[in-house]
Amino acid sequence: MRLALIFSLLLFTCHSQAEVFKGQLISSSNYRVPLEGCVREGSANLSISALFIGNSLTHVIPENTIALLKCSGVTVDIAASSPGGYTLDAHTYLQESLDLISEGYDYVILQEHSTGMIDQNAVTTLETLINNAGSQMVFYQTWGYWGDEQSRLAVIASYENFGSLYSTPVVAVGQAWQNFYTRNPAPSFDLFSDYVHANNYGTYLNALVFYAWFTGESPIGLRTIPVSMDADTALLLQTIAWETHQAYH
Repeated sequence: MRLALIFSLLLFTCHSQAEVFKGQLISSSNYRVPLEGCVREGSANLSISALFIGNSLTHVIPENTIALLKCSGVTVDIAASSPGGYTLDAHTYLQESLDLISEGYDYVILQEHSTGMIDQNAVTTLETLINNAGSQMVFYQTWGYWGDEQSRLAVIASYENFGSLYSTPVVAVGQAWQNFYTRNPAPSFDLFSDYVHANNYGTYLNALVFYAWFTGESPIGLRTIPVSMDADTALLLQTIAWETHQAYH
């Protein structure tokens, strides 16, 4: 039986140890969840179960995505295995990841090391396990390195190529970052917290892209936003997420 744990959202902290998250419920001190406007979980008649397999670039995304989905009435069961610095090949040997995959989720979302150099042997191994569990494999496209547009474009292209190779959906987070920086060449805020990880703005944009992908609905106008973020900034990121999703799907 899957355990339902209550997690508090925190700003990103890098963990070197194996981090295995399992949760259906969330208590968010870092999100401004509206007292009015959220609907009852389950009222959307949509149920989503997903497992994230990645590393520190996956941290916070499951929790943030849960917050957005639950406020929209979606019933969610989201888990993650995301030890810091892990590659997909390393996950093929990590028992926690293998056990989670075997449980069978609607989607198993794969995120490779930040270089975006995807290990085809590892993907093939994981694909077999995912298919055997009755799940659908999905790629989570990341965004390269701070100040290096070429690395971002290379990572985007790598995930797109593997999506085509495996006939697998790609959640276009990296492309959303590219669209943000293209639209805002001298932005008043950044998406990076360091040379590779997302800050509060970046993790919110990431969750918005996943919200659009999971539901097929626009995140524009969602009232669940980080407490440190103003409404205009949230609307900008919501718009970029939706426009990116529409262009991809």
